[in-house]
Amino acid sequence: MGEPPVTDVAVQVLDQQLLDCRTRHCGRVDDLEIELGPDGEPFIRWLLIGPSARRRRLRHLNRWLPRRGRPGLVRVPWSQVDERKEAIVLRDRASVLGLEGEDGGILRWLRRLPGS
Repeated sequence: MGEPPVTDVAVQVLDQQLLDCRTRHCGRVDDLEIELGPDGEPFIRWLLIGPSARRRRLRHLNRWLPRRGRPGLVRVPWSQVDERKEAIVLRDRASVLGLEGEDGGILRWLRRLPGS
């Protein structure tokens, strides 16, 4: 039994939490890059993470989306996906994939709060 159709996978993957191999939160899947294979069948090539990907997918809401954080786009190869359950678990560490800053800023801010 092969991989389910790309449309089914896309629905399951978009907006899911990303965890690296150490279960560190490293963002959410904001968009996907899909290509056609040699057989003409579509396949997912990249997970796209970051504000630029989110804005591209939600073009019709751009006017109302806050422009927080630094603009950016991180492309993670689909081959890095290890598991797809409640969250998308990646095979490598967030820092290796360029995702280190996704929750780092929030964590630094939370650590400055009294009592944390």
